Amino acid sequence: MKPEDVNCSLCETRHTIKIAEAWCSMCQKGFCNKCRYNHLSNRKNRGHKFITVEKYQKQTAPESAICKTHENKSHYYCKSHDEVVCVVCSPDTHKACAAFSTLHAAAKELKLSTVTMEFDKSIKAMAGNIQKVIVNRTKNLTSMKDRKTKIEDEITSIRNNINDKLNKVQDELLQDLQKTYQKQKHEIEECLKTLDKSKKEMQNLKEQSGMLSQSPSTSVHNFLKTLQMRTKFKEQETAVTDAIKNTKPTTLVLKHAPGLQAFYDEVMVFGNIEVQKGSPNKKTPEQQTKTKNGPKSNTKSLVKLKVELRESIKKPSGNQGFIKNCVFKSDGQMVFTEPENKMLVVYDKKGSFVSSITVPGHPFDIAAINYCTVAITFEKQNSIQILDTTYHKVSKTIHAKNMCRGISYMNGQLFVVVKDEGIMILDTLGQIKKILPINVADVRFLSASNSRLCFTNENTREVSCCDLRGKIIWTFKEKSVECPQGITLDSVGIVFVLGSNAVDTTTECMSENSYSVVAISPDGSGSKVILKRPGRPSGVDYDKKHKRLVLYNLDGSADLYAVS
Repeated sequence: MKPEDVNCSLCETRHTIKIAEAWCSMCQKGFCNKCRYNHLSNRKNRGHKFITVEKYQKQTAPESAICKTHENKSHYYCKSHDEVVCVVCSPDTHKACAAFSTLHAAAKELKLSTVTMEFDKSIKAMAGNIQKVIVNRTKNLTSMKDRKTKIEDEITSIRNNINDKLNKVQDELLQDLQKTYQKQKHEIEECLKTLDKSKKEMQNLKEQSGMLSQSPSTSVHNFLKTLQMRTKFKEQETAVTDAIKNTKPTTLVLKHAPGLQAFYDEVMVFGNIEVQKGSPNKKTPEQQTKTKNGPKSNTKSLVKLKVELRESIKKPSGNQGFIKNCVFKSDGQMVFTEPENKMLVVYDKKGSFVSSITVPGHPFDIAAINYCTVAITFEKQNSIQILDTTYHKVSKTIHAKNMCRGISYMNGQLFVVVKDEGIMILDTLGQIKKILPINVADVRFLSASNSRLCFTNENTREVSCCDLRGKIIWTFKEKSVECPQGITLDSVGIVFVLGSNAVDTTTECMSENSYSVVAISPDGSGSKVILKRPGRPSGVDYDKKHKRLVLYNLDGSADLYAVS
């Protein structure tokens, strides 16, 4: 008899050992075929159901009782590995295991009630988690559908804005074409009138000349007539020559704007659809745990940060204006504002003078939209202008209720500090999207990057960072930035702040005419003074493409520093 065999329960009562062939599911006993019929002959047992012993053994035998490697029945339990093993496994892989026993010995030590209770708790917890995940993912489907609708609306809005812009540009170009055509047409028509008149006069002179040639008279009358004809001929000759000279053959040519080909080449898509795992507004338990332990500081990125002077920019001779602000365009050119002269001054990426552009007021701050377009704020005129630096043409003027100061551009939007209102967000068509209700009474400069806004407060001597909803993320205030003024950000979120009359941290004394550039970590937790020198600074800007800083002074000088 094999250990796994089941005996007939009735035969055992007769002290006889016989292998059971059927199992009664109601009585939970095994029967041989003879006893099974006797069992069913009893009226009380006629509804009992039988299954084969093999099927019963498969239902009741735990899978873990069979060795997965050797397919033998397991007789031993290894506590170190928490698994049952067969006689073949035990000497091979569990020879060094100390906590090793037979299944029967392990079963005697087991407190079934405690294990069952703990197992029930685990099952209940798992079932609860599954339900939470089901609810979460169901809500996720709904929110994702809503988000899809919003993105569709956003894509449509982008397309509509582009269409509106292109329609406007097209209308302006067609109007320009019509004006140019009418002007050239008028000039040619006037030329044709002159030529037609001269043609008739030539015909008349020809007839008169023919009549004189046929007349044999040599009277004074004929002589004077000849002189008169010569005078008229010279007059018509001069008129014809001038008409031909002033109206050369003309053709109309469409000269594409420099940015048009770049638009064709660079704008291949409106954007990309990305999948962000996890809720954007709600932290996961893992994230909450990390937050409790404190935010990770990014000060490591500041340790090796350094700057090196590369170029010094000299102003053109005769230009006496001071520089107020500057911006890098995507092609590396620098555009400086000179409020005193009511102009912008353009330099190439090496610091050589390119051109100057006259503007209708005193420019305060400037932001680059693309390589040929900038946005300028005019503090006293309460306005913002969009200017094409290639053709020196203003494409849009936006009027605000109050003074417009610092300005920055990010992802198709302009961010403007408007006194007594807050930070105004508008698109490049001049449509105001929203105004962040931030106290900007003493805020003059800001910079936007990586979906964040950073700005300086001259009164509180603080540097603040907020999200695009206006929620303050962090505020920085240290003696290393005594009077924060200009501000700019690099591509990873490091904030560069220009401070005048900075405090020397070694002597705790003010340095009269000096300034420093302080780098603040993206999370606002640390800082480093990367540059300190004498002078009268007015601003700072960062070139993300070429990784360099430009520092400019009130005396009109500027220096380019490589950042590494």
